Amino acid sequence: ADNGGNSKAAGMRGWMSKLGGHRVKVWRRRFFSYDPASGRLQYYKDDSDKSPVLGVISIPNVLYTTLRTDTAHGGGGMWPTGVPTKRCLQIVTPARTFCMYCDSSAETQKWLTALRGS
Repeated sequence: ADNGGNSKAAGMRGWMSKLGGHRVKVWRRRFFSYDPASGRLQYYKDDSDKSPVLGVISIPNVLYTTLRTDTAHGGGGMWPTGVPTKRCLQIVTPARTFCMYCDSSAETQKWLTALRGS
């Protein structure tokens, strides 16, 4: 992989588990794709090119992106046991708090850096 210091422009793609569902909250593994030019973080059921978009988070509308906090609305008591805080992130928008976790803390940090635009 070429990380020629241009990762910001290239965006980011990878797997995260996301808390979803309306009445019953369930953790589901989703493939995420972030395009900094459009500010869109999209997620899919899998990483095939034919997979339909399941949802879009508009990053310019995000209030903040943070590591897991149990105080943010939507965070308390829902995190899976055995997943350390440093692997969990929250994307807080005016309408909703998105909770997700990565396979490693290093991956979580990469997502935080990409989504914060630094």
